Amino acid sequence: MAASIFFDKAIVPHNNMVAEALEGTYSLWEELWNFVRESYPDVSGEWKYYSKAAGWTFPVKSKKRTLYYFIPKDGYFSISFVFGDKAVAVAEHAELPQKIIEDILSAKPYVEGRSVAVDVDSTDMLENIKKLLEIKYQN
Repeated sequence: MAASIFFDKAIVPHNNMVAEALEGTYSLWEELWNFVRESYPDVSGEWKYYSKAAGWTFPVKSKKRTLYYFIPKDGYFSISFVFGDKAVAVAEHAELPQKIIEDILSAKPYVEGRSVAVDVDSTDMLENIKKLLEIKYQN
């Protein structure tokens, strides 16, 4: 998993910290989080500290199933998905940038699936995240 900008295990990130770190892309994170909560009413998110190397991330789950990981960076954020074989097959033929499709297809397959992280720094990229989220949710 890509590293978060927040590494101090003793300090759970809060909205002001995230807003400061993400700078102009904080509104994109808010838009995504609002979209997710409105579109998928069974979702929840909670800050988790996985390791010193990864820092704090915000996994978003539907019941017990992880849909994606929100990873705050310096001036932008990443969304990391783990796609199983069905989701990979759907994503391969989805209306997504070729780079994202190539990243998914070239990701090393593990038992839990293929992990792909997408950096979000624009509204266009946010729309791609919404498409990937739908693929993940449905598959």
